[in-house]
Amino acid sequence: MDISNVKALCETLTYATEQNAVPCLERIAKVLEVIVRLAYECGEEVLIALLSAMAKALPKQE
Repeated sequence: MDISNVKALCETLTYATEQNAVPCLERIAKVLEVIVRLAYECGEEVLIALLSAMAKALPKQE
């Protein structure tokens, strides 16, 4: 699995936590539930594609 995708997701979680963004964390939790379901039902290839798309959609932090 591409570690950069996991890193991007962790950065999003960290940012949301730093901003004390409870609603954002709730949305992220729902997204993670979907990710886990997809990984279980569709396999690693679909999970990697999803995480890659999520990482590309994140704003670039400078």
